[in-house]
Amino acid sequence: MKAVFRKECRHQLLSFKSIFFVLLFIVLGVSLEQLFSAVSIDIGGIDNKTYAGSFYVIIKLAVILFGYLFSSILSHSCINREMENKSARLVISKISRTEYIVGKYLANIMFWIICFILIYGGLFLRYRVFDISELVTNIVTLMYYNSIVLLLSTVVKRGAASNFLGLAVSIALPFIGLYTMAKNSFLRFLFPYSYIFNLDWNTLVPVMLSAIIVGIAVAIFKRMDL
Repeated sequence: MKAVFRKECRHQLLSFKSIFFVLLFIVLGVSLEQLFSAVSIDIGGIDNKTYAGSFYVIIKLAVILFGYLFSSILSHSCINREMENKSARLVISKISRTEYIVGKYLANIMFWIICFILIYGGLFLRYRVFDISELVTNIVTLMYYNSIVLLLSTVVKRGAASNFLGLAVSIALPFIGLYTMAKNSFLRFLFPYSYIFNLDWNTLVPVMLSAIIVGIAVAIFKRMDL
């Protein structure tokens, strides 16, 4: 599993898509800094805590609305890519299928952990404000998203199809999740949005949901003929 984890981490960190997202966050940060600077001149100054809080809110919204889209773009073919080129056969001849799936999932999560640590570390160096609850809840949300991406990549055998399906899900998932939350439907408990606004024991629920989804992906993969 360690070999799968290291290989997938290296693929994620060094891919063009990953570099693009890092540059996107840098451009977004610089643009927001310029915007906040202009606003502070108009209203007479903004303190560092308010600056940082604005960034935290924007990052939270980006994770909720676009987190699945980003995860799908990066990882939609993490399983079916190797099923298509038959390299998965070689890997699972040396490790179990459970280790293969779990190694892929943990590598995808590690990529986002590194990204968020860099983002929040940069905010701390700039504004001397660090909110651990925002870091944890955003990572937990991405854990949920990536578990679904992994499941779809296991079920859908072609990368092009999983890419298209990922775009559709990225639109539907936040809309349905937030809608059920607004309507106070019992279905809201299947989505992470009810649990991520405060760092408490409820934050563990999306982690458990992610583990269940990954478990389903493992069960399906074990039954597949490669």
